[in-house]
Amino acid sequence: MSDIKAEIEQFRTDMSLAHQLVHGDDTVEVDTESGKRPSLAKAIKENIITPNNETGVNKQAALDAQGAAEKAESGAAVSATAAKQDAD
Repeated sequence: MSDIKAEIEQFRTDMSLAHQLVHGDDTVEVDTESGKRPSLAKAIKENIITPNNETGVNKQAALDAQGAAEKAESGAAVSATAAKQDAD
């Protein structure tokens, strides 16, 4: 029975760490069993936005990717509609 209590307590600890990793701001480092780990926001800032120090370029790349995804989605919808009409 004590093993279950220990496992529940470990789960609570792990969930707290996961919460900090996911919801921490771009300055947070979380102490884990394997050392300090950056929050998601900090990892994104340090590895995606900051390395080139070209946030405008990164933002434009993200907008371009979003636009391409939206065009692909729209094209797929048109193709699905045409296929359905052909099937009918």
